[in-house]
Amino acid sequence: MKGIRQKLFQLRHERTWRGEGTRLNYMYFPMDPGRPQPVEILLVGFQGCHDKQARYNYVRTCDKFNIHRLFIKDDFAPNGRGSYYLGEHGQYNVERLTHQLIQAFIDRLCPEKVLFIGSSKGGYGAINCGLEFEDAIIIAGAPQYRLGTYLDKPVNRPNLIDIIGTYTPEGIERLDHRLEHKILNNPLANTQTCYLHYSKQEHTYEKHIRDLLRDLKDSGMTVYEDIADYPEHSDVGKYYPNFLSATVYDIIASSDSHALQNE
Repeated sequence: MKGIRQKLFQLRHERTWRGEGTRLNYMYFPMDPGRPQPVEILLVGFQGCHDKQARYNYVRTCDKFNIHRLFIKDDFAPNGRGSYYLGEHGQYNVERLTHQLIQAFIDRLCPEKVLFIGSSKGGYGAINCGLEFEDAIIIAGAPQYRLGTYLDKPVNRPNLIDIIGTYTPEGIERLDHRLEHKILNNPLANTQTCYLHYSKQEHTYEKHIRDLLRDLKDSGMTVYEDIADYPEHSDVGKYYPNFLSATVYDIIASSDSHALQNE
């Protein structure tokens, strides 16, 4: 019954944005005009990786915030499990289209703050996309960083090949360092903030998070860390929602306070 309700909810709210020879499915929920806020905020949500089919994450978690909410689906690759919001057949067209979709909502809404959220695959998407926007606030949970190596496993290889186009050691190496190069050459870094949740006890820390933290800080971005203590990467789904909620509440409260002081 729960699955049926979710499908009906998605059918009601899902829309499609087209361009770059492809399409993006998304859901948008506007701020309640009956509960005006001193500051308008747009939250952009990126989904994690799921075994069977792509689905939106943290829609219910963020439903309690009276802000604009845009959730973008990543259902690319032959298995439908996604391309990390990067691209099909080595084209990086999904990355460009994701930027265009978000920019269209920014142009339409003129929000004073834009939040990019997600965990695991969604955390990678939130960071990779958030870097492209001035004053971005990124709230990420246990993201991958060395993406080529991470995806170079039989179960993930369809997704890897969809991103890089041709399966070669050189392509895997380039993907491993693609986000690193973007971070270290980011002209907007000193305007941006990243709230990063992770656990030092699970494998993502040694293989991904440690280098990511170093590079984010070296770039000049403001970084806040939330360090948990769980052994399995899958546990991020249990801990990240509370971190996300607390962080968004703090951002809303500080934004409202600042706006009221300036009236």
